[in-house]
Amino acid sequence: MRLRSVHAESGGDGEKSGVRAFFATKIGCRGGDVCGTLGFNGGSWTAVAGVSQQRKLLEKLKSKPKDFRWDELEKLLSGFGYRQEQNRGSRRKFIHERSGVMISLHRPHPGNELKSYQIRDVLAHLRQEGHV
Repeated sequence: MRLRSVHAESGGDGEKSGVRAFFATKIGCRGGDVCGTLGFNGGSWTAVAGVSQQRKLLEKLKSKPKDFRWDELEKLLSGFGYRQEQNRGSRRKFIHERSGVMISLHRPHPGNELKSYQIRDVLAHLRQEGHV
């Protein structure tokens, strides 16, 4: 990936890494849109959904499909600025980096598809926070 601009945010909440997120804009993006994001999490860089993939995932979620997977939810929420924290068992929290607002869900198991009530709850939360 060739970069047009780079922005890094320092972690002010005691993170050992000192860097919370890294944003890279690809050459060719219109209007300076962020086309891809890398997130720093627990000592490793993780690719996060790009803008077009983010839109596709959001549209898919809004259609309330029966096959929306957990990994798709992780990508979607990380694109909105949420980081995931694991609690005991299958309970997961997604906490917004800036506002501190939280979404709490059980990770589906043994399958990977979200239940319809989880999709409904996530959509309601995203609407309430102004993301949808």
